[in-house]
Amino acid sequence: MASSTVPPSPQEWTVLSMLEWATAYFESKQVDQPRLSIEWLLADVLSMPRLQLYVHFDRPLTTTERDVLRESVKARATHKPLQYITGSTSFMGLELQVDESVLIPRPETEELVDHALSRWSSTQDEPTVLDLGCGSGCIALAVKASLPKAVVHGVDVSKEALAVSHQNSSTLDLPVEWHHGSFIDPPHDAVWSNAESVDWLLSNPPYIHPDEAETMHPQVKKFEPAQALFAEDPVGLYRTLWMFAASVLKPGGKLGFECNPRTIEEVLDIGLGVDFEAEIVTDYQGHKRFIFAQKAS
Repeated sequence: MASSTVPPSPQEWTVLSMLEWATAYFESKQVDQPRLSIEWLLADVLSMPRLQLYVHFDRPLTTTERDVLRESVKARATHKPLQYITGSTSFMGLELQVDESVLIPRPETEELVDHALSRWSSTQDEPTVLDLGCGSGCIALAVKASLPKAVVHGVDVSKEALAVSHQNSSTLDLPVEWHHGSFIDPPHDAVWSNAESVDWLLSNPPYIHPDEAETMHPQVKKFEPAQALFAEDPVGLYRTLWMFAASVLKPGGKLGFECNPRTIEEVLDIGLGVDFEAEIVTDYQGHKRFIFAQKAS
């Protein structure tokens, strides 16, 4: 791990020396949030909360801990996301396993689920819920955790992503029905085999046009799965989603989409034209991010 600073000698590999050295190393590599990065990695290696690092400054690292940390720091220096290095992330209080086959769950997606639950769960605590493009399973699992009586289904076109969903479901003991397929090419055991069988439909589909890739952070475009990020015709994809939702949702069924602020108005217009009452909701950053809709009764 070459750096402009001198790395600690083996006898000096303490919590404090590693915090200071790796922060400088990450700064030289232009890594986002260099101090937070080493705190996160070090806390993971030592199996302690990040804040506990600051009361264990003099704690020496074992040989095994040094070796693991060295590899983690090398990986982070390439801008690999912290979540992929540690293999986990938090989503609405759930600790989820993630790898490079799934999108790292975003705070905005937590907002999507939070809005859906706050808007809909007071009148329905046993809905049949469909998460389209489930990835790590974050949406489906968060709904199941909040509404244990709900019948929740997750669908993804990636078998690798579904393996992650299955593992998270098993680890968290949250039963969800997982399906390989998509709304365009549904699995044979799809919950929507019978029309108008779904109460809630939630989706965070790939909504970024490939032309936008150049403006994205290296750790996103280099490491996260392209098929979960990009679509050649994002608005066309939502058009298909609206038509699919119109066929599978029960009368009065609910829908929630996460969207690109650049195209969300076009997406809304499509929904309004296919018999949905729909509105745009902003995220905590003030961006037009979500569409919530209800199918006509």
